[in-house]
Amino acid sequence: MNSTKRKHSPDPSQPSIDQLFKKSNFANGSSAKFTASGTEVEVEMEGLMKAMKDGFEKCSADAKLTNDLVATIDLKLNVFENKISKMEVDILNNKTEIEALKKQLKSENSAGIAPQLDIIRMENCVRKLDFLQRKHNIIIRGLKEESNETIIQLKSRVTELLSDLNLLDSTPNAFRRIGGAFDGKDRPVRLQFDDIVKRDKVWSTRFQLRHSRAFGNVYIDGDFPPDVLHQRFMDRQLRKKSASCPPSNEEPK
Repeated sequence: MNSTKRKHSPDPSQPSIDQLFKKSNFANGSSAKFTASGTEVEVEMEGLMKAMKDGFEKCSADAKLTNDLVATIDLKLNVFENKISKMEVDILNNKTEIEALKKQLKSENSAGIAPQLDIIRMENCVRKLDFLQRKHNIIIRGLKEESNETIIQLKSRVTELLSDLNLLDSTPNAFRRIGGAFDGKDRPVRLQFDDIVKRDKVWSTRFQLRHSRAFGNVYIDGDFPPDVLHQRFMDRQLRKKSASCPPSNEEPK
């Protein structure tokens, strides 16, 4: 029996091999696009690496600038500390020299062996050294004092006063009540400054206290020697006496 072979006729609804190839990625140039995308990534990576390098160099430069600034600040602080140390030594030497001159002046004057000119010279020298020592001080008058006041309580009152004047950055190196024993009256407080700039800042605000609610009765004074204080007292008494005298109605002849 003869079998007849039938030829397979292509289905027109199915795409041919040529049509499939034309629609493939290779035919559409996807390979070229992939190569182009790879080049863009390389360029982007190079830009990113360059930006990172530039940022690292900038950080290194900033770090060097910071180190130089810190070194400059340290140098200035060392100079400032040396100045403070020198001032402390000068103040200590002045105190020692004042005491030595006072003792020498007292002994020579009591013995009657010192010439008059030498006595005057030493007295002037003592006054000058005393002035240099007092120039760094300030006297606070009218600051409230309680019986059996401790140094901690006094420090708290001084801090409150400086805070009222916005001068917490100008704290003194030492402070204490001066005068005799407490007798119910507020004794003055002597503030001692090693830095004359801090002392002058406090001194410049002395007129602000009259407007203060908490410290309106407190006032700042200079640390004057006893002879100056005595002269000021005599001047005040003279002014009071002049003010109490009634004006004369007699016409001058």
